Formats: sequence, C-alpha cells, structure tokens
Amino acid sequence: MTGNTAILVALCAMACTGSEPGGSKPAAPGRTVDRLTTDERPGPGLPAEPRTAAAAGLPVFLGKIPPGMEPSYGFVDRAQLDRASLGAPYELWALDPRRLDGPASEVLVASDEWRFPLLCDGEMRSLLTVARKDGRWTAVDFGGAALAEEVGRLERGQTATGPLLRRALVRLHQLRADVLALAPGGARLEDATFFPLRSARAALELGDAPSVTLPNLLAAVRERYRVRPPESPR
Repeated sequence: MTGNTAILVALCAMACTGSEPGGSKPAAPGRTVDRLTTDERPGPGLPAEPRTAAAAGLPVFLGKIPPGMEPSYGFVDRAQLDRASLGAPYELWALDPRRLDGPASEVLVASDEWRFPLLCDGEMRSLLTVARKDGRWTAVDFGGAALAEEVGRLERGQTATGPLLRRALVRLHQLRADVLALAPGGARLEDATFFPLRSARAALELGDAPSVTLPNLLAAVRERYRVRPPESPR
C-alpha cells in the first residue's frame, strides 16, 4: 500500500488544521472512556504500531496549542485537553480518478495513514493523523475540528445499528471533498455504507440522501466529471 501513499499526500493539508508551535507544556491524555472512546477492538488491518505512535504524539501536539487557541482545535479550554483520549481510528483512502471507469472494487486506493479522533466529554474534538514514513509510524498532523465534529455526529447516529468495527475516510481530491465509510468488521470497504460529508454533498449535488452505496457514489462522481460509466458486459 505504500506505493499509493503519494495519491493521498494532500489529504491532511486539505482537511486538517495544522497545530501551531509554542504553547504550554504537553498535556497528558486523560482516561475518559465513553461510547465513542471504547477501542478494545481497533478494527481490521490496524497494527499495534500506529496506536503506539498516536499515544506518543498526542501529548506533544496538545502541548503545542497556544493558550486561548483551544477552540480552534475543538476544545473549550485547557482543562478539556487534560481529559482528551484517543478513539477508534479511521483508515485513510481515496478515489483514484484514473480508475473511475473501471470496477468499483478497484477505484478505492488505500494509504499507510490513520486518523485517530480525540474525544472529550463524549464528543469528537479533533483528529490526529499517523503515517508510516521510512518504515516507521509517527504522528504527523493534528486538527480538523469541524471535520471531527461532523464525523462524530454521523457515527453517533449509527451506533444503534450495532458495533462499527471498520471506519474509513475517503478523499475526493479533485473535488476537495470527503466521505465517511462505515462497515461491520471483516467487511470489504466497497461494501460499506458511504456518508458524504458536507463538502462532498455540495460538490456532487447529492440532495438529501443521508448515505449512498459505492456504485451510486461513483455515478455521482462520473457525472460531476462528465465521465462515461463503463459499458455492461455483453
């Protein structure tokens, strides 16, 4: 998957707000546990190293938030920083525009990156991005408060349907838009339910439908780019 990382290199720059230098000493992550923070089963495909890197990077990035800038990162005050904890992570994927006219299963491109939500008082506050660079996992970016709030709200609306063991964020680079994908553990990502976020809903003119299947999402993207869908086999 490392060969595909270049396709998603702009993901965090477009969707995250980078942390600013300076600020107080690193704040230790809290031990708050709620319905969204529970992550004993981190989902398929997540090795131990990304979570270790996220845990190591969390106090460093929190400590770089200047006093008074906490709301820019989704937190009310510095007291909430002390109670922040890591939630179940999201795989990072993209739609490869070069494959839009091919099978749906080949359009999704994975990256060696994960985004860990930071949670406090039962709400997603921000996102910490972990990536593999030179064979090592490390925390590389932090921010995206508005994206975290929207993703958290959508996921909370799905908790009644059962445990969601696979979570992904799919980037539509050319449209600067994102889609949330949720699926049971062990399911293929192409079989997930896709929830276009505000950016994708506006870019694709999807109307009021809260979720779409991957074929419907691809049809909307093809229409946006005026790309002819593949012909059915004769």
